[in-house]
Amino acid sequence: MFKMKLLFILLIFINFMNYVDRGLISSLNINIMEDFNITNTQSGVISSSFIAGYLVFSPLFSILVEKYNRIYLMIFGLLIWCMSTFLSGFAKSYIQMLISRLFVGIGEAGYAIISPPIIDSYSPKKTSSRWFAAYFLAIPVGFSLGFLYGGIIESHVNWHYSLILESIVMLLLTLVLFVFRNIDKTKPNTNESYNELNINLSSRQISSLSLYKKIKYILTNKIYIYGLIVYIFYTFVIGSYSFWGPTYLINMYNVTELESDYIFGGITISTGLIGTFLGGLLLDKLKHKGKIITAIKINILSLIISLIFCFCVFFIKNLICFIVLLTLGQLGLFVIIGPINSIFLWSVENNKYTNELNSNIKSLACAICTTAIHLFGDFPSPILVGFVQDNLNNWNITMILLTLFLIPSVVFLYPQYWSAKNMVQF
Repeated sequence: MFKMKLLFILLIFINFMNYVDRGLISSLNINIMEDFNITNTQSGVISSSFIAGYLVFSPLFSILVEKYNRIYLMIFGLLIWCMSTFLSGFAKSYIQMLISRLFVGIGEAGYAIISPPIIDSYSPKKTSSRWFAAYFLAIPVGFSLGFLYGGIIESHVNWHYSLILESIVMLLLTLVLFVFRNIDKTKPNTNESYNELNINLSSRQISSLSLYKKIKYILTNKIYIYGLIVYIFYTFVIGSYSFWGPTYLINMYNVTELESDYIFGGITISTGLIGTFLGGLLLDKLKHKGKIITAIKINILSLIISLIFCFCVFFIKNLICFIVLLTLGQLGLFVIIGPINSIFLWSVENNKYTNELNSNIKSLACAICTTAIHLFGDFPSPILVGFVQDNLNNWNITMILLTLFLIPSVVFLYPQYWSAKNMVQF
């Protein structure tokens, strides 16, 4: 189990570095726009370009896990990530930057759909939600430190060096993964049965399904589908908050780029740490009442609170009030990260299937989920927000319109709750 914990920690750091890169690109937005002489819309395309590679290769990696060693697949994807990020540091034009970011998405696909099922399979029952929370904590913490890292590097040397340096750090983490190459030969944690869902038991477990049947099984799961809709709208908003947040501060409050990175980064890292940990802790403490039901309740309460504060924040003109309201709003947004991702894995568990088959289905479910939230969420979001701002030229109205997309996230949590309540045994 000690070796498993070391692997979990390594996966957390890898995910952390991936989101440092995301935050870094947001931090460098003004510099990239000036160096390549591009519009807000074109800048949004750079932010979203990695999604194109991700969309194509995440389903492919989810299929390959059935035939090949999962650790080797992650290493392969991460090596592509390292090479692409390194080359983006040498980009001399908009097109070069666009292509290099596209390949970063291919690399991310190699680990992002494999890591969560590994953590779910091998983590202890009592603390599984906290391991998930720690893994997904990389999103706010990595993103915010990417802001700070970009600001510090930018104030001393050319911004290109920041991309080169992070690719070297990720390469070192990738090489350590070789130590865990035989993890698939280890027996997964089986101390948690799949009897939360109301499923007829079979005396003989099913060991395999065709790809078509796996996809059909996932996409006919109401809990999963409603959660997917919730997550798409959530990601649509978060994607543009993260990318355009520092730019909004610069334009609306006349702060410097470095000050904007520090403010937005500080808010994100503090709310991310507290919110993500709190969400995982609450889920672990209360999931004995029904883990999926509990997760949904946490998501409903958190998103309603976030919607109220995030909507109000763009109606004020005082920087201190902006920081306070945004902090409260983001806190709620980050509380749901652990619970919402846990639901995707738990909702497709089936006690008629072997552990290996369940693990494969979870990888495919992760691939479908991440493909959908990127394709319909943070891929179009920065581009559309940039386009709206180019035409409206009013950052407050643009961000208010963006925040309205949180409303469908709240709305679709309710049919998800009733679907889960009808299926869960109490």
